[in-house]
Amino acid sequence: MKLLTLMEYSLYIFFTGLFLAYTGFKTSNMTFFIGLVIIYLLVHYFSKKILTRLGKIDDRVSFPKTILGIIGSVFVTMLILTLIYT
Repeated sequence: MKLLTLMEYSLYIFFTGLFLAYTGFKTSNMTFFIGLVIIYLLVHYFSKKILTRLGKIDDRVSFPKTILGIIGSVFVTMLILTLIYT
């Protein structure tokens, strides 16, 4: 998997979790989809910009590191949400 894709997935999971926790799943359908699209566009733009600046836009990540990265992003998201709401 490309590093760009892994970074996008991880950040998208994190920011979508925060968005859903903030709105409490009480948004209308249109607001929900607009929020998700805006989050994706921002994550994609800034991920590409950061990796281009670092010169790692075409780097590849091994499969175990990919799985650990995605599991780690879910864990960090849940940890932050738990700390905020307790």
